[in-house]
Amino acid sequence: MCRREIVPAAILAGTMIITTSATAAEIAGKSLELYGTLELSLDYSDTDQPGRSGDLTLSSNSSRLGFKGAHAIDPNLTLIWQVEQEVMLDQGSGSWASRNTFAGFQAAKYGRLIFGYYDTPFKTVGNNWDIMGSTVAEWRAILGASAIDGNQLNKRAENAILYSYNIKPALELQAMYSPDGQNSSASNPPDNNKHEVLSLAALFEDGPLALAAAYEHWSKFDGPSGPYGEINAIRLSVVSQTIANARVGAIFENISATSADPIDRSAFGLNGELSRGAFIYKAQLLFAADYSGKSKSGATRIGLAVFDKVDKQTTVYTAFGRTDNDKNAKYKGVDGGHGDKVSTGLGGAPMALSAGFIFSF
Repeated sequence: MCRREIVPAAILAGTMIITTSATAAEIAGKSLELYGTLELSLDYSDTDQPGRSGDLTLSSNSSRLGFKGAHAIDPNLTLIWQVEQEVMLDQGSGSWASRNTFAGFQAAKYGRLIFGYYDTPFKTVGNNWDIMGSTVAEWRAILGASAIDGNQLNKRAENAILYSYNIKPALELQAMYSPDGQNSSASNPPDNNKHEVLSLAALFEDGPLALAAAYEHWSKFDGPSGPYGEINAIRLSVVSQTIANARVGAIFENISATSADPIDRSAFGLNGELSRGAFIYKAQLLFAADYSGKSKSGATRIGLAVFDKVDKQTTVYTAFGRTDNDKNAKYKGVDGGHGDKVSTGLGGAPMALSAGFIFSF
């Protein structure tokens, strides 16, 4: 029996594998393409709350279906577009255009300008540093999160105008502005310019080294527990491919908010991965400092995972995530892109163990 026919039981448990073509399907050439990612996992989670036992759930994690296209106006200018939506495989539902959706232009000499609903450059820096994806070991339980409200500042901005430009192959600059990046209340009329956002990033990659920096400003940000007021945030990351089969990275962020102390804090992360044959072993540590005006309000998070790339399109994995909160914080055990979140109470230590698959086409 060949190597590809054997998947260890620890990774196979709770997984399903689908296979098809390795590239996005061209429906009408480059003018219309179909693509997507299917990600399901079987999770066991514990909220670490009195009177509640652990839960076993099936979770759809950032599964998506998208349509994209490119139309050459002339040799130097192309109209580009994309419509992407999340697909809830575990619930049989989803929302149209709920993920990065835009239309715009790509110029050979002048970069890319798009308009729509899109990840902020601040979020992109976090995504590029992360190695855990949408598993239970993900990063957004700490980075961009409030000690009380959970994941907040990893946004897709509404009404976004995003310009990106490459200075030689190694350096990319991104600038996003939106006059109303967050229409978070039904009582607010759309496009009322009350939630302006400016997000900037520089991403440098040369050989084994990748560096990134981002700054984000919100004139007003509304959180679940009330208005956060004005927000200013920075993110700095470094990744090094130290040897052919290893990678290490570090990230730092600082968030200040005029009206929301639980997100007014610093956070730091370390991660690394090591390839051995078909397997990739991953570890990630995240630390949140005490937030403004409150002692013992930080948290520590650990994420562990083993990935096995079965073929070009299909990966199976097992993952573990746990968040240990100080007595005045309740960062989640699972947050961000993973479908089934794991909340907790003040001082809780929520955790999740998961086995799943990722299939892309």
